[in-house]
Amino acid sequence: MGLTIHYDLKSNTRRRKTQSVATIVEGMRQLALDLPFERVDDETKIFEGSRANPDNWQGEAYEAERWLLIQSAAYVSDPADDRYSYRVNPTTIVAFAVYPGPGCEPLNIGLCRYPQTIHKPNPKRGWDLNPREILTKLHGWRWSSFCKTQYANDPRSGGMPNFLRCHVSAITLLDRIAKLPTMSVHINDEGDYGPNHSSRDWKEAQAEGRDPVYKDWPGYYDVKKLANEVGNWDTMIAGFLGGMTDAAEKVGAEGSHAMQGRPNFEHLEAIGANNEDLIPFLNQCAAIVKEKQNDG
Repeated sequence: MGLTIHYDLKSNTRRRKTQSVATIVEGMRQLALDLPFERVDDETKIFEGSRANPDNWQGEAYEAERWLLIQSAAYVSDPADDRYSYRVNPTTIVAFAVYPGPGCEPLNIGLCRYPQTIHKPNPKRGWDLNPREILTKLHGWRWSSFCKTQYANDPRSGGMPNFLRCHVSAITLLDRIAKLPTMSVHINDEGDYGPNHSSRDWKEAQAEGRDPVYKDWPGYYDVKKLANEVGNWDTMIAGFLGGMTDAAEKVGAEGSHAMQGRPNFEHLEAIGANNEDLIPFLNQCAAIVKEKQNDG
């Protein structure tokens, strides 16, 4: 939960050799070094075969590599039943990690190749004795990932200046990668600073009883608007967490969230509790608790 940048990278290069593709990814890393990130990996990393499986990287010492490998996975739907999807680990990963700043998730960047088919697992017996292959349709070199920047706005991490540096630098890097030869980039920025895929008529759709229209929108590239947006997310999440916590405590359950440790959490929660879009959810929480208490 929190304001996030989603992004997809694709290269139309015809190069198949890993070292040749590493040259492309190294060009991306050099672009990252020109921006005010807290830290960028010292080199582009290559993972092939079993080394590309995050399950083979266990332990605290490999936490950074494991997260990068987890994010490199793709998912494909079962063509016979789209309620199910299956994880696809790459056969080759060429990538590096960017650490934008305190409180912000790593921004993992790279290109991967995936197997063209996978075996459909049997949920009752593990893998089928007579496995059926599923086409992944994951062609060429590509990368899909995300970076949650929301919590860079925590006062303990540097507050708004830190958040703006992290978020704006991340979008700037993705925009610059899109200008590299062979590369295309699709960005979905929940902060509306960069391009995003969203609905801007959801209130009207709700009032008219129809589905909202989702489409790609260009970014505003407006820092003031971005600051207002993350502020709205802060109060919404604080109001949500406050409502959930109150409801949980009344039925004897416990829970916690890192945001509740913010020095300004109670102030954010009070604003969020009066958010007209959140009030129906909070009222529903109260109704569920009341029903639970009556049943008890």
